[in-house]
Amino acid sequence: MKPLEPKIYILKVFFKQSDCLQVKRLCSDLGIMPENTNEIGEDDWGHRGYLELWFQEITDKNITLHIQKQRNKTAKKYMENLQQFFDDLYSLEYVENLVDLD
Repeated sequence: MKPLEPKIYILKVFFKQSDCLQVKRLCSDLGIMPENTNEIGEDDWGHRGYLELWFQEITDKNITLHIQKQRNKTAKKYMENLQQFFDDLYSLEYVENLVDLD
């Protein structure tokens, strides 16, 4: 990926194996909390630190995510949280690839 910028990211996260439980596992491993429900599904929002994540499209093989800064949060903290999020995401053994759709 290119160097990070303080912008909205649209990512497609590909998994090594097809599994309908990948969203639940991903959210648990990355500490993503659902905004309005107990579990995150398509068109649901979650948050982690200063990040807001919109789970736009979910299949058993990939997830499309929109990542943006929470309101009233600083760009500096957003960038720190974003870098940590990407580091954590890349470290997951079941994630095959990430594609920046922007």
